[in-house]
Amino acid sequence: MTVTSHQRALAAVSVIPILAIALFSSAARGEIKSGGILPVAGTPSVAARLDQALGRTVAERGMRAVVGPLELRLRIASRPEIKKALAAAKKHIAAAKSASLYMKRKSAVNSARAAIAELERSAARFHSPALLGGAHGALALALMLDPADPKGALLALRRAVAVDSAYRPDTDRLDPAAATLLGRARKENKVTAPASAALAQVASFADRKHLIWISALKKKTTVALEVLVYDAEAKAIRAHLRQNAKDGPTLVDKVASLIAAALVGMKTVSASQPLATTLPEKIIGPQPGADDAGDRPAVTAAVGSQITKKSVSRPWYKKWWIWTIAGVVTASAAVVVGVSLSKDKKASGWTFEFK
Repeated sequence: MTVTSHQRALAAVSVIPILAIALFSSAARGEIKSGGILPVAGTPSVAARLDQALGRTVAERGMRAVVGPLELRLRIASRPEIKKALAAAKKHIAAAKSASLYMKRKSAVNSARAAIAELERSAARFHSPALLGGAHGALALALMLDPADPKGALLALRRAVAVDSAYRPDTDRLDPAAATLLGRARKENKVTAPASAALAQVASFADRKHLIWISALKKKTTVALEVLVYDAEAKAIRAHLRQNAKDGPTLVDKVASLIAAALVGMKTVSASQPLATTLPEKIIGPQPGADDAGDRPAVTAAVGSQITKKSVSRPWYKKWWIWTIAGVVTASAAVVVGVSLSKDKKASGWTFEFK
């Protein structure tokens, strides 16, 4: 078949509506260039299950720019400066335990605090929580040596269980007073979202523009889910969703649906209006995957203080009617060009040859 220049022009014009539709579809899905899911917080057994499956699940749902918790953890921990910090922290923790064994309180406290400092600088909460929890635990045990500081030890144990909900002291014989403090710390432990400064640090280490923080707290037969999306470029939280879901095989899909909803919701918040520290809640309706009627009323989105529908409206180029008009116009242009070429062909005696 011989292809003329007029045919090429017609083909180029005809493909414009397709490109417009594709661009609109991408914007509607709320796709991001690079994102990462932080290790899931909350009930250890549920969090571990989600950590294992979320990376694969979000990829299957088309969110290929979002890496799962395991991959994100490896990305950070494999950095040379992080490896160096972890090695130094391990030495400090070993020194703290050794000093505690020989009742050298000051040396034990100093070594434990040096380990914590190394780990905090490397954002260990998000890639080596057990090690950071162990460092806080070593500090607590050191503070219980004579002269004992129960308040300081309790604070250290609270931080240990906060960063590592599965924290267990690696000692066969725990002092009764320390055991009591640990029980109290576990009872008082509450899952809280990380501060923006910590998220900015992780985003830098992981080379991600968006971070997704998830909390999953088991409550009998349901799991209280919370999803937060952090925008590293704007240094602001862009979406904050909550939903109660039934525990079971479909939980991973529920979380993936909530992540997708958060990413779409993130696109509706103006970059000039980051979310406030105290977040009002706004019902955004049932999300994809919320098949059970009991799941629907609990979905909420924090959209910032005093943000109205006008201030959170999408940019003009992401509104569906813009692309509908563009598609109609370009399709009409293609028809006009096609008719014109057809007339020219008849007038000049052109023919199409198929070989």
